[in-house]
Amino acid sequence: YYYSIKEFEQAAELWEEIHPEFFSNLESKIENGDQQTAAIFNNILYEKLGRNEEAELLAEKICAYKDIQLQEMSESGRTEIYNELDVQLYCQIASKDYEEAIASLGKFYFELNSKGNWPMILTSEIPYQPLKEDPSYSEFEEKLYADLADMRSNVVDYLKEKGEWRESWEIKE
Repeated sequence: YYYSIKEFEQAAELWEEIHPEFFSNLESKIENGDQQTAAIFNNILYEKLGRNEEAELLAEKICAYKDIQLQEMSESGRTEIYNELDVQLYCQIASKDYEEAIASLGKFYFELNSKGNWPMILTSEIPYQPLKEDPSYSEFEEKLYADLADMRSNVVDYLKEKGEWRESWEIKE
């Protein structure tokens, strides 16, 4: 909420209150997914607040956590492209490698067919907001919404073919 109304200081303070053990010592390592989420949120908030040194420190920690996660996946023999992309994404965003992060999102959505909730996630979750500043984001977003329109059209055609479509469901422009 605080991010959406541009109250970045209050948003950062809230995350610091939720995870005091983590934010009281910015030298500590990220130990779990909750801390990773808190770190990426505050990385972005610290950037907005001009707290660049803290933002860079969190970016380093996020990427170090990514490396640990990838190593653990490799050692366990459970490295799957979806999980690999997932752990890399926050590092790409925190490191401001937005073009690569957008490419990862494209792989999730188009190549891995991971289509559930991405429009909502991309518009509402703080970690993805900086991506909108990259010129390649609008191209990705156009492709995503075009794909959604195609899927909707295919579903409507299918339901009409099966006699299950109701004209009252039709969207009037």
